[in-house]
Amino acid sequence: METVLSPPQPFLFDERSIDLASGKLSDSWKKWKKGFQIYFEACELQKKSAVIQLNIFLHIVGEQCREIIDQFKEITLEGVLKKLDEHFGSKKNLTVERHKFFIRNQQESETIDQYVFELKKLALTCEFGDLKDDLIKDRLVCGVISSAIRERLLREDKLTLYTAVEICRVAIVSRMYSEDIKKESVVYKIEESNRHEESNDIWMIRGHRGYNNMTPSSSRVGSGSGYVSRSIRGRSVSEHRGSNRRETRGRSGHASRTSNRLRPTPVCDRCGRIHEYNACPAYGRTCLRCSKLNHFAKVCRVYEVGAPNPQSMTAYSVINSLKDIFSRQGIPNTVMSDCGPQFTASEFRQFAHEWNFTHETSSPYYHQSNGQIERTVQTVKNILKKSLEDNSDYRLGLLECLNTPVSNIIPSPAELLQSRKFRSIVPTPVKLFNSKSHVSTQQKLRVRQQKQKMYYDKGSRNLIPLSTNQKVRIYDSLKSIWVSGTILTNLGNRSYRIRLLNGKVIVRNRRHIIKDLSPAQNPPQEYNFDYDHIMYPCQYTNVNNTCTSSDLYVTRSGRTVRPPHRWGYT
Repeated sequence: METVLSPPQPFLFDERSIDLASGKLSDSWKKWKKGFQIYFEACELQKKSAVIQLNIFLHIVGEQCREIIDQFKEITLEGVLKKLDEHFGSKKNLTVERHKFFIRNQQESETIDQYVFELKKLALTCEFGDLKDDLIKDRLVCGVISSAIRERLLREDKLTLYTAVEICRVAIVSRMYSEDIKKESVVYKIEESNRHEESNDIWMIRGHRGYNNMTPSSSRVGSGSGYVSRSIRGRSVSEHRGSNRRETRGRSGHASRTSNRLRPTPVCDRCGRIHEYNACPAYGRTCLRCSKLNHFAKVCRVYEVGAPNPQSMTAYSVINSLKDIFSRQGIPNTVMSDCGPQFTASEFRQFAHEWNFTHETSSPYYHQSNGQIERTVQTVKNILKKSLEDNSDYRLGLLECLNTPVSNIIPSPAELLQSRKFRSIVPTPVKLFNSKSHVSTQQKLRVRQQKQKMYYDKGSRNLIPLSTNQKVRIYDSLKSIWVSGTILTNLGNRSYRIRLLNGKVIVRNRRHIIKDLSPAQNPPQEYNFDYDHIMYPCQYTNVNNTCTSSDLYVTRSGRTVRPPHRWGYT
């Protein structure tokens, strides 16, 4: 039996890199010990003598553990295992274990079953006793990421752990099913719209009495190879597309007169049909593709070929593009981006963790680096425009842009990245292609930035820092209202992570945040958005409009704000 089942690998560890107080080494030892017990029972080693059992264990456990066992006086397998448990085991802090349990929330990429499994695993070391299931249920209600599911759970009177898990599963399945129905309905609407638009292509007959009231019908559209027919007052006027021949069945001699009046009109670029002037059926309609007015999805030109579209701006597409760049140029220490949804998604955070780089975002409104970015974008657009006019390759223009110095202090992007210039079609001396170090460039750039910061700070003031769990307000530019929230963490560089009342977590700069002082609990105040400049009203005491010195408001510059002197003011 011993030859069939292979023994577990030796237990290896590094005490210099593993924190013994964190419990990681203890968990590793418990896992290895469990594997050895399985091997011990499967090979029926309990039938062997105590000396053979101990020698087999010493052979399997490895050299590192044998050095520790040499310090013990135990000569039995049970005694050695007990001593190793005491050596590798960490002292459990019940308060810390319960704290880990009560702060555990559901992650964005975590299912309900996975979340409940993690809660049960954390509860094993919390010693909850008979309250274990109830506390796991309570933590599930508080930590679930969906506010709609949380509201559904709170409506239940006698809620158990099993019932809570089943409600969460049903809610998730229902939401996924409703999303699929919405997608199918949108596809059905688009297909119906296209089918209806194709059936309403008509020919107009101008200058003939009674022909302007002609109504198209989908049943009159021929399904043959490009053959279209229309009925006009009992007469059938037919045309074979691609041919100049027209036939008219009716009175003799009427064909020549009708053929002169029967001619195609230009197709409308709003609906894709042919109609009278100011009679476009797309007027007032909403496009199913871009959600804009006055045109159909069939002729929508919002997403031109080659232009960025939603499919190329998703987190998945951005991550693949960055992987291609990083595989050629290397992984940077820090990646700076805006607060777009593709950069704030959980997939991008996972990508930053796996590729070991720090991701920083700029301010959502009026960030300071926006001017440099827009100037670079304008330069690239001008290169593309010039290449299109000259019918030349735009890649050569981009190559010259990389070889152009930024300023008299900062060299070209090619030299900053590769420490040399790139060879192009422009004649360049060979010595310029030699590698050159630009270590001093970073120092010069830092000096210039510090000088610019000094000039900027002369006309600005420091904002009051905010603390964790402080009530604040954030301006919603879409609804033009101030939204209440709570400070979660300080991200540094005057950035804060805020949780809104609806549960949404956002990141905002300090200049976009003001303190939330409720009028019901505090005197009315007037806020200055940039500096939190608070105006406290003065308490008037008599008809002479006098105010006590303690009630007067003093600005930061030292000026005292006094009420205006008015006759009979009370």
